[in-house]
Amino acid sequence: TDAMPPLPLPDLRSTIDKYLVSVQPLLSEEQMATTREVAERFLKNEGPVLQRSLEMLRCQTRNWLENIWIKLAYMKGRSRVAVNSNVYCIGQLTRPTQSRKNRAAMMTYTSLEFMTLYQKNKLPCFKTMGMVPMCNSGYSYAFGTYRIPGVGEDSLRNTPDSQHVVIMCNGHYYKASIYAEDGSLVTAHEWLERITYIEEQSAGDDGTEVAALTGQDRDTWAKQYAGIRESSVNSATLDDIETSAFLVVLDDSSPTSLTDVGNCFMMGDGSNRNFDKTYSLIVCANGEVGTNIEHAPCDATIWARIWEYCLHHECYTEDGELPKSEKELRRLPGVIKLPWELSGFKEEIAAAKQENLAFFATVDNGVKRMQFGKGAMKKLRVSPDGFTQMVIQLAYYRLHQRFTMTYESASTRMFHHGRTETIRPLSMASVEFCKTMDDPDVRRELVASSLRKAIKVQTDRKLDAVAGLGVDRHLIGLYAVSMQGGSTPPELFRDPGWSSLKFD
Repeated sequence: TDAMPPLPLPDLRSTIDKYLVSVQPLLSEEQMATTREVAERFLKNEGPVLQRSLEMLRCQTRNWLENIWIKLAYMKGRSRVAVNSNVYCIGQLTRPTQSRKNRAAMMTYTSLEFMTLYQKNKLPCFKTMGMVPMCNSGYSYAFGTYRIPGVGEDSLRNTPDSQHVVIMCNGHYYKASIYAEDGSLVTAHEWLERITYIEEQSAGDDGTEVAALTGQDRDTWAKQYAGIRESSVNSATLDDIETSAFLVVLDDSSPTSLTDVGNCFMMGDGSNRNFDKTYSLIVCANGEVGTNIEHAPCDATIWARIWEYCLHHECYTEDGELPKSEKELRRLPGVIKLPWELSGFKEEIAAAKQENLAFFATVDNGVKRMQFGKGAMKKLRVSPDGFTQMVIQLAYYRLHQRFTMTYESASTRMFHHGRTETIRPLSMASVEFCKTMDDPDVRRELVASSLRKAIKVQTDRKLDAVAGLGVDRHLIGLYAVSMQGGSTPPELFRDPGWSSLKFD
C-alpha cells in the first residue's frame, strides 16, 4: 500500500473537454450549446481557482480524492443503504452441503482465515494481468467495520484488531471469540459446536427484529440509534456488534431459484439483515450461502477476492459433513448472548419492517445463468466488457426509445488507496450503433462496424478511468471544494449537462 503511486489529478481543460463529449448524447442541440458556454466560463473563472485547491490537496496527501469521495458518495447520502448502496454475493451454483450449521461453520472459518492472512501481511499482492500491482488498503476495512448512522452525515467505525464475531439466529445475537486461549483461530469443527449450541438455544423463541431499523433512511435511523444507545445495555450490545469482525446470519429461509437466492441475500425478510455492518455472512436453512455488504469502506474487487477465497477453501465430505479432524475440540471462551432493552421501540421496529418490505416489493431483481459468455465474445475479437455494455445500451433503447446516463465502474487500485472511477459507456458512437442495429436498411457489415466503433470509445474511456484520468471523480472534487463554507456551487454544477449525469 505505501509503495503505490499517488492518485493523479487530471488536467482541467482535458477533463472539461471529456465531460462535454460524455454529455452530448443526453442533451438537445440547444442545451449542448448552453453547456459549452457554461463550461468555457468555468474554465476562465472558477475552474482554475478550484483546480489550485485540489493541487494543494494533492501536495498534502497521496490520494486527493479519498476523503472527498467517501463523504459525498456515502457518508452524506440520506437514502436507505439497503438495495440503494449495499451489494451482495451468492455462492456456487451447486451447494456442496445442505446443512446450514456445517456451511456456517466452514465459511466462518475460511472468512477468518482470509482476515488473518491480511493481518499478518501474508496476503499476496494481486496484480492485474499478472503485472500491475493493486493497492490492498481496502482489505483493512473489510473486517471489523460498521457504518454509524448520524443526522446529516454518517461515520465509519473500524476495529482492525477485532477479537470476535456476532452470530444472529432467530432474532437473537451471540458473541463468540475468534481465537482460542493459545492464540490460534477457532477451527471449523469448533465453530460447528458453537453454532449447534446457538441453534438449540434460540429455537422456538423469537428474539428482536431491531435490525429492521438499519433499512430505513439514514436520518430516521440516526435519531432512533441515538435513543437506543441511551440504554447502557443496548450501548454495550451495539459496541459488540459494531466491533465484531463480521456478522454471521443464520437465515431460516430456503431459496431455490437464483433470483430468490439473490433477493434473499440482498434484502432478507425486512428484519434479519443489519445493513450497516460491512460484512454479513448469511447461511440459509438449505445450505445456500451469500453475503450482504455495506459499500462505503471498500469496493467490489476487494470482495470478489475475499469471497472467491472463502468459496475455494471450503470443503466437505460427499454427504455434506465437515471433513474429519484429528484435533480434539478445545475448551473455548463461552458464547455470550447479547441482551437488549427495546420495550420503548417496538412500534418503530414494527413500522420499519413493514416499510422495508414495501420497498423491497418494488425491487425488480433477476439473476440468471447465461449460456453466452466472454468466450463467445472473444471469438468475435471484441472486448467482452465493451460488448456487454453495448448490449445494455441496445436493450434500454429498444425498451424506451431513448438514451440515458449509464454508469460503469473502473478500479483505480493501481494508485495509493485507489477505489473507483466512472466509465461512461453511452457515447455518440453507441447511439449510432443502436440506431443502425434496428434499421433494416443498414447492411450487417456496417452494423458490425458501428458496434466496433462504439466498443472502442468505451474501451478508450475505460483506459483513461483506470489510469486515474477519468471525468467524474475530478468534477466531484472540484464540486466539493467549491462547496466549502456553504458557498453556492459554480454555474457548471447547476447546468443541465451536470444534471444529465445523474440517474433518472
